[in-house]
Amino acid sequence: MERIDDKSSAIDVAPPAGRTGIHPDLDEGIRHEAAIVIMRPADEVYQFWRQLENLPRFMWRLENISVNSDTLSHWTYKALKDTVRVEWDSVIVQDEPGKSLSWKSVDGSTVSHAGTVTFEEQPFQRGTIVRIELSYNPPGGRLTDFVQRVLGESPQTMLKEDLRRLRWLMETGVVPTTEGQPHGERGITDALNPALHHH
Repeated sequence: MERIDDKSSAIDVAPPAGRTGIHPDLDEGIRHEAAIVIMRPADEVYQFWRQLENLPRFMWRLENISVNSDTLSHWTYKALKDTVRVEWDSVIVQDEPGKSLSWKSVDGSTVSHAGTVTFEEQPFQRGTIVRIELSYNPPGGRLTDFVQRVLGESPQTMLKEDLRRLRWLMETGVVPTTEGQPHGERGITDALNPALHHH
């Protein structure tokens, strides 16, 4: 049984023994997993996440996601004070509305990337557990160089911070800055308005 920290509503997740990911692409490369409880219905959090243009509003190292079709999108990732940028095309490989979403980079991309997010609504209005699994596999297997140059010093910490910003966004409508003040540009009202997306 997972222990939920009532103070932060965050869960530090260790995959159960024998778990190999929701789709096979998560079995390769550098893997990270994190989860958090968000006090919103699962379908609402799913709908927000399903609009992939919203992801850079809480995953701040994602510079942009351009949606090309219902399943295809182009991702731009930034790191090291914007001195490093990596781009790839991604395709949604599994979509269960209100429950889960899985994606992977298309064949031939500079970075092999796969991810799955699940939304598990708790009974008695106790919120939704949002769990994300990510995998990165750079070309040539240069994992150490990739982590240092692209992902940064602690990808696991970054992932947890991203989920905390998502929780703020879904529960309060704004994301706090590092000083603890709301970040108006990433407000949920703007995020849900396609006319205000910046590409």
